[in-house]
Amino acid sequence: MSFQLKSDHNVVLNTDQIWQLIELVSTNNQYNEDEEEIESWNQIVNIFEGVLDNFYSKLEEESNNNVT
Repeated sequence: MSFQLKSDHNVVLNTDQIWQLIELVSTNNQYNEDEEEIESWNQIVNIFEGVLDNFYSKLEEESNNNVT
């Protein structure tokens, strides 16, 4: 197995932790003047938001399936 500097990683975070990271990055970006860095952080936020969108979609689908 070879290791690369920009490897993907699987990380376990709960929903609240993801929301906190999104809030932290958004707040920090308000004070950041480096456009390239802001874009990099925004890409990370987009990944987090995609994870939450999938989670809430599955939760809603499950909720709809359990309605009796």
